[in-house]
Amino acid sequence: MTFLRDIDGFFARYLPPVTRRLLLLLVGVHVVLLVLEPFRVAESVRDFLVLSPKHIFPGIRLWELITYGFLHASFGHLFMNGLGLFFFGGPVEDRLGPRRYLTMLLLAIAAAGLMHTFIHFGRGYPRLVGFSAANFAILMGCLIYVPNAIVHFNFLIPIRMKWLVIGYLVLEVFGLFGRGTMGISHLGHVTGALVGLAFILGPRWRGGGPGGRGGGRRRGRVVRSRRLSMGHPGRSERASELYDDPHWRLDQ
Repeated sequence: MTFLRDIDGFFARYLPPVTRRLLLLLVGVHVVLLVLEPFRVAESVRDFLVLSPKHIFPGIRLWELITYGFLHASFGHLFMNGLGLFFFGGPVEDRLGPRRYLTMLLLAIAAAGLMHTFIHFGRGYPRLVGFSAANFAILMGCLIYVPNAIVHFNFLIPIRMKWLVIGYLVLEVFGLFGRGTMGISHLGHVTGALVGLAFILGPRWRGGGPGGRGGGRRRGRVVRSRRLSMGHPGRSERASELYDDPHWRLDQ
């Protein structure tokens, strides 16, 4: 337990609490499954947590609408989702506050799971894993809150956040209506983005500001820098491409 507290304390210097603990949870789940692999238990645990559309409509295992978001098909899949959470989660949590931020992410995961279940009902029941829907909700938060922040695409090419997010959204919509890429749930990505947009702008439509009554609150950290990295602006001048996500959907 001391070791876990030390890790949490290290990341506390860079990340707000919910983003930090979600990142540790994603890594922890993956490590536990790797440890269980030799004992032939990992597959049973995955089957218990992964989203299978055939389990949802009868209402048998509704927890899968949330738990699938914390599983990943490979280390590369986990790495890219974790990288997106690490770099971009902080500014959104700072603006929304921990409770609303976590609510938005869970809603994005659940909504993407429901859409996946509805679309694939009776069509082979492909299983779904990954945190990507929540990350796309985070991206929409960055688009709204820090649109002019500078990120470095592939650690090299400086680009404003708004153009990076819009570019990814165009690719996802193209994938949704085109042939797309095998193994990627473009529907889940688009659903997560729409949930994030509706969640953040909803109060504004009702006469308030984004993030809650009176325009939302910033908890602790104040976003001032135009450069975005290390989970929130002002820590570093480098940031990474959010996605190269080949295994968001795990087919049976």
